[in-house]
Amino acid sequence: MKANPAPQRVKSTEELELEGELAKLRKEVFAASKVRMKDFSFEIKDEWYDSRFPELEDIQQILNETVETYRLLKKGGQFKEADMCKAKIRESMYAQNHLKLGMSMDFDRPTPSTIQMAKENGINLKNEKVKDEFRKIQRQNLEDI
Repeated sequence: MKANPAPQRVKSTEELELEGELAKLRKEVFAASKVRMKDFSFEIKDEWYDSRFPELEDIQQILNETVETYRLLKKGGQFKEADMCKAKIRESMYAQNHLKLGMSMDFDRPTPSTIQMAKENGINLKNEKVKDEFRKIQRQNLEDI
């Protein structure tokens, strides 16, 4: 005998609207993040967007709380405050993506401009000690958050 599946919860119009707004924001922020990728000294790993870093949990918590505040402000008819909150959501999403990008640099794939700079300064980017130094800087930058 099969167990009955859990009943599906029906989402309210408000919830569906919020999900749509957040999806649109994520799409906008993702596009802006993709443009920003060109500014990094190393190529970014393909799976950067789905990367999970414990250090980003605080930003995710702030983001979750800001989304809830946005929802409450909008529900309460405080649209000016809700718009400011929505801007904070966008900023937090972008900051989160930017940190993911920084932590997802592939030190085995320097950009052409980085290769040129390294040649001009006598730096061997294939040297494991050099890569380790980049990783150390990367970790230090994340700890400074």
